This record gives sequence, structure tokens and C-alpha cells, in this order.
Amino acid sequence: MSKVKRLSGLLRRSWYGGINVVQSYNWPQNPSPPPSPTTRRRPKRPVLVSDVLKEIFAFIALPNDQQPFGNLDKKTYKTLHSCLLVNRQWCQVAAQFLWRQPFFTRHIPAQITMMELLLNALNPKLQQYLINKGITIRRLKSAPAFDYSYFIKHIDFELFIDMVRNWSAATFRGASAKDASFLVAKVVLGHIFSYSPGIERLRLSCFQGHSETSHYYEILLEPEIHINLLQLKYLELSGQFYREDNILAGLSISCKNVEYLQLGNWCLDSWCRSPESLSEDITALFKGLKNVEHLEIDSDNSFFPIPICVIDAFKHISSSLRHLRFRCIDFSSKTCMPLEGLATCRKLETLEFVDCEQVGKRLLQPLNAESLPNLQRVRIDGCSERDIVFWDWVDLVNGRRRSI
Repeated sequence: MSKVKRLSGLLRRSWYGGINVVQSYNWPQNPSPPPSPTTRRRPKRPVLVSDVLKEIFAFIALPNDQQPFGNLDKKTYKTLHSCLLVNRQWCQVAAQFLWRQPFFTRHIPAQITMMELLLNALNPKLQQYLINKGITIRRLKSAPAFDYSYFIKHIDFELFIDMVRNWSAATFRGASAKDASFLVAKVVLGHIFSYSPGIERLRLSCFQGHSETSHYYEILLEPEIHINLLQLKYLELSGQFYREDNILAGLSISCKNVEYLQLGNWCLDSWCRSPESLSEDITALFKGLKNVEHLEIDSDNSFFPIPICVIDAFKHISSSLRHLRFRCIDFSSKTCMPLEGLATCRKLETLEFVDCEQVGKRLLQPLNAESLPNLQRVRIDGCSERDIVFWDWVDLVNGRRRSI
């Protein structure tokens, strides 16, 4: 049953003698005396309070595992867009979910429109600052209904920079477009981080062929953004941005409250960083992120080995780590040593290997019931390991604490 059908069924279903979910929130707790016969009664329209609408829309906008970074699928967007036309109350609540993760498309016309909305929603002081710097802000026919920066919760940094650069290329020409894009990105991103009540998710990814965007990551070290990263709960790092000096060191300070950390695409990093330099940055990052409970490491379907410095850094998050997931990692390489660093994570509850190569007893040799007393579940999915001793260990863990 689709979410829309379940929603319509909820609204139609009768409760307690014909009172449905709409009417129940308008049912008087202390009934008023009957009106005078001469009083003209105005018909009441059933209205859902905003808190109930948020619960309904939150159910409609539940994350889809098939959509990256918590993006909404097309059907969900269409459903929420239709809610914008009901009334202003529905429009305001639906807009919060539509603008929760606005940076998800590479369609240039859509990016330009979105950028113009964000620029027109800036406060007059910031708009005048950009105008004084020679940045032209095209005025819309009507003012934005909301300051959409307030609704933003998830930021895909690479797609945000792509949006700013495409808008600058369409507005300016030559070298001035590059200078304008950096300034606009700094102002708009600073406004988002300072005005939004809390950015929950941040994704940083810089891939081969996009080195011209690497300097944009310095914006994250600006004071107005740096201090607001303390509210961040979900951090995803992938690609080649590790080569930028002080980025990981800065994130380790400002993102110290992150609970979910995803690290990916290690194969690209080896082209531009020495193992010693990467080890220093990864160690600094893990030392700062002392509240990480969920850690996911993947190589984006490339089956590349995981750097040994990552395994060694597990000891810095051993007091908080509870769930660990490896995906598309090749453990057959000589650089992949046994998971000795994992043996210090005594609070670990879940260990997953998805589509990995050479997951066997050599890798898990340091792990036992004494080192991981809280381990309740080991999940092996899509791995080709046939070692009997290894599977005996998996069965032992899953049978010792029946939580699956």
C-alpha cells in the first residue's frame, strides 16, 4: 500500500462514533454554551494543527534506501508539491520537507532558479554587500514566500558548489565568473549555516577532474560556518578532498558531535596523497570525533583495499563505536592487516561485511568474546568467503546473543 493511500485512509477513518483524525483535533475540551437563536453561526472548517501535519509529511518523506544521501524520490516530491497548493499552512509545512535537502540535482536550469531564490531570500545587508562587490541579483517578480535557508537540514557540498558555479557562468563571463562564484558561495553558505536552526547532514566529495573546486572547501573553516558545525550529526567524506591541508584537522574540531560517519572512495586518494600524510589527517579526524556510534567504510563498488591507518584509528573512537559496516572492500591486499584496532571497541554491537573480498579468519583473528563482549550480530552479505572456521565464528556470535 502506497504512502498516499495510507494517508488518505487515515484521514477518512472514523474514530469514536464518526470523529476522524481531522475533527478530533477540533473537538472542544470544554463545550461552550449553546448560542442564542439570534446569533448567526459561522460554519467551522476542519483544520489539522501544524504538528499533526509535520508527522504526516514526515511519514511521506521517510528516507528511501535507494536514494543517495537521504534524497526523496520523484513520487514523493510530486506528492509534497501537491500539498503546497492546499493553503498557506500546508504550504509552509510541506516546504520544510521539500527544502530539507535542496542540493540534489545537476539540472542547470533548476540550479539557476534555486540559486536566485536563495539570493532573493538573503537579508538586505548581505544583498547590498554582494551588489557592492559587483554581483548582480536578478529580482524576482514576487518576493520569496519564505527564507528557504531556514528549512535546509542536509547539504551536499559538491552539488552546492556545482549550483553556484553554473549560476555564475550564466550570469558573468570570463574570469569574473570564477571570482563571483567563490564570493557568492561563501555568503550564501554562511547565511544557511547561521540562519538554519541546525544542519544535520553534510556530505563532502571531490573527485578526479574536479580539482578546480578544491579551494571551495576552505569556506568550511570560516568562523561563522565552523561554529555551526557543532550541531552536525551525520558526516560523509569521499573522494580526493583529503589532499587539502587542514580540512580534516578543522573538521575534527568543528564536527566533534557527529554520530554517523561514512568514509568512501579511498582508491582515488592514493593518487594524490602519501600514506604518511593521510595517516596523520585520519588520526586527527578520529581523535576529534569521539561521539561516533555508526561508522561505514566503502569504496563505491570498486573493491579497493582500505588504508591501514583507518584500522589503526579505530582505537580513538573505541569508547563510542557501536555499529561498523564495510562495503565493497578488498581485504586480500597485504595492506589490509587483521582488524586489531577493532579489538579495542568493546562497545561494538553490530559488525557488517557487504560485498567484500577475502573476509576470513585471518582478518578476524584478533576478535573474540573477550575483546568484544557486547557484539550481538555479524552480518555477511555478498561475500565469497567459504572458510569453515570463519563461519563457525559468525554462527557463534549470532547464536550467543539472539538479537536478529
